Amino acid sequence: MPDAVKERLDHYLVRTGLASSRRVAQELVERGMVRINGRRSKKSEIVGVEDRVEVAAAERRAAIEPNAGLALDVLHEDAAVIVVNKPGGVPCHP
Repeated sequence: MPDAVKERLDHYLVRTGLASSRRVAQELVERGMVRINGRRSKKSEIVGVEDRVEVAAAERRAAIEPNAGLALDVLHEDAAVIVVNKPGGVPCHP
């Protein structure tokens, strides 16, 4: 089989939408949630068109729980940017 139809497992999982990023794909593999042709996969595996890849469903929950009641001090706001004085200990993400 030509190398062009083979790819790393983490790339395959992202390309096919089975994982949102390579980091998530690698975590799924490490947790034993990915099987190739019925056997538990390894991080370093290469998959081809003949391989059957299965991903166990994981419980999805928000990484950061929203807190609608949290009052934040808005220092500046315009159409392009908002500057907030966020207290320490309050989780955030981009």
